[in-house]
Amino acid sequence: MSAPRTYPQPPVTNFTQFDEDYEDSSDYDSDEDDYSDDYESEEENRQVAVAPPPPPAPVIAPAAPLPQPVPVLQETAPPPITVTDNHATGNHSENHDMTEYSNYDAPHIVPVSPKNVKSEQNTVETLPVEAPAVASPTADAAHSVPSALMSTPYARGLQVAVALALHAGKNLKAGGEDERHIVEGLAKAFPQHRVIGKEAVGKSMVPMLTQVYPTWFVDASNGAGPLRSPMACVSIGMCLKGQPVIGIVFNPFTDELFLAADGFGAFLNGEKIRVSQSALGLAAAVIGYEFGKGKEKYKMLNAVGRIMEHGCAATRSLGSVPMNLCYVASGRMHGTYAGIVPSEGWKPWDFCAGLVIAKEAGCHVSAIRNYGNKEEYDMYCGSIICAVNASLVSEIQHCVSQ
Repeated sequence: MSAPRTYPQPPVTNFTQFDEDYEDSSDYDSDEDDYSDDYESEEENRQVAVAPPPPPAPVIAPAAPLPQPVPVLQETAPPPITVTDNHATGNHSENHDMTEYSNYDAPHIVPVSPKNVKSEQNTVETLPVEAPAVASPTADAAHSVPSALMSTPYARGLQVAVALALHAGKNLKAGGEDERHIVEGLAKAFPQHRVIGKEAVGKSMVPMLTQVYPTWFVDASNGAGPLRSPMACVSIGMCLKGQPVIGIVFNPFTDELFLAADGFGAFLNGEKIRVSQSALGLAAAVIGYEFGKGKEKYKMLNAVGRIMEHGCAATRSLGSVPMNLCYVASGRMHGTYAGIVPSEGWKPWDFCAGLVIAKEAGCHVSAIRNYGNKEEYDMYCGSIICAVNASLVSEIQHCVSQ
């Protein structure tokens, strides 16, 4: 009989040693925590290492100096001009001259570029102190201020404006435009006056007239288009206490200088002009008209049609409202109108200078639609009728305002 099979016995577990090892397991956990902290620290260092550097601080340019505010002035009227006019006798009297206008405590201001214009309050800016010198008046008698106007309160204003108009006329004839030279010349001669230029204003709001500032309206290329019409002109007018008092219109193509001063007559190349006060009617009159930029062609054409249907000697369109007014003042036309519809876009610089010349030559002036029956013509109304007598103004008004 064989011996019984034996099997290997499992090792005896030392529970005492197991308990000791279990008690030492806290060291393992501590080591694990240390390892975890080291791992997180390495991750943070790795993130910091790969993070992009912070962008450099932006360079902030110093702020531009703010424009000096226009001082708020009390609305006090300027010193009055007392003028006694008698065209028949040529007797005039006045109590101060143009140089006294510099006593007004008002800054010289002109409209800024249309891009920066938001309202009437910010349509002006102060011109640079240094302005180009004003050209000396020409010695040519036809292109200088007549001696009859040299003793008036407007003599200096006329001299400066005539010199500037002649200079601008040369540029206009050569195909250029010189509004800035006129504006800066007036600014230097009359730093307390306000100057409003057509090109500077553009399509923005035209500043209103006040009782404080003597105000100039400048159009250095009125009626000048791509073809440089021979009826284009330089137009410079001045208003005092809200009313036009000086007018200069120079056509360099015909070499004609029209000028006038309120109460002292109108002149063409040094010779006084005055219209006949005959009772000429529309049927025998030569009538001028301008369409401007209006788009309501039927209303504008219907107005001309009613003039022709009524009957007149002839019609003219020169392409320039100031030249139309001067042609009526010099007897080359009997009447003219412009502004059938508001969209034609006529502004005060289209009327100011020619208005003074026409009225001083004895013409009658009205708006096409005289709302409120105002006695004084308003240059901001956008329309005008000018004729050699009051009855012709009424006839034209009746035809074109229907």
